[in-house]
Amino acid sequence: MHNSYKSLKYFIKSKKQSNRPLKVSSVIHNLIANIIINNQVYLPNINVNRITIYEVLMSSDLRYANIYLVILGDDVDYEEQLKIINNHASEFRYIIGKKMRQMRYIPELRFYNKRKINSSYISL
Repeated sequence: MHNSYKSLKYFIKSKKQSNRPLKVSSVIHNLIANIIINNQVYLPNINVNRITIYEVLMSSDLRYANIYLVILGDDVDYEEQLKIINNHASEFRYIIGKKMRQMRYIPELRFYNKRKINSSYISL
């Protein structure tokens, strides 16, 4: 019984997870940040200077990307802004597809609000 426990422990340790989703999420994070900063996608009624990309999580098959945003400000309607950004997700995906030609599938982008931060608490 002791030997079977050791072999099971060895099997779990030797099982490697792929680093590819982490690498792709990092690239997508940078691309989306550049798209937002350079105003390559028109986002009506949104101050792009108040949007921060908190995290990008990829599915294991690289077909879906969950992008978590932090929207700064007190007078912000978070749900309305996320709705606008999600409506323009296909434009983000199109631009990413032009930059990432080596990918077989360009991931479907879904934007979420990570948390609400009051801008008065941030000191610059």
